[in-house]
Amino acid sequence: MANWQFSSGDFQSLQIDAEDFIYADPPYDVEFTRYAKEDFTWLDQIRLAQWLSRHSGPVVLSNQATPRIIALYQELDFDLRFFEAPRMISCTGDRTRAKEVLATKGL
Repeated sequence: MANWQFSSGDFQSLQIDAEDFIYADPPYDVEFTRYAKEDFTWLDQIRLAQWLSRHSGPVVLSNQATPRIIALYQELDFDLRFFEAPRMISCTGDRTRAKEVLATKGL
């Protein structure tokens, strides 16, 4: 645990070893995806899922459990776990719990 490194940027530019643990937390698969200069599009979601599926080490991804996120990670043989999560930030003030998914591989 003393050798943990946190990185931010395009995932494909990361220098990772085969046994590295990866936790990915991309923008939710919802209409609002602009946290930075460029959007994180559905094609980026697919690109991330495929990149994670090729990693030989352990992987955990969290996202909102939308039908297409569920289908994407099921097709790539990830184990899926679902839970309800509170919303602490909302532009409308809505604090309704949302269905989320943890997609795991190699654990």
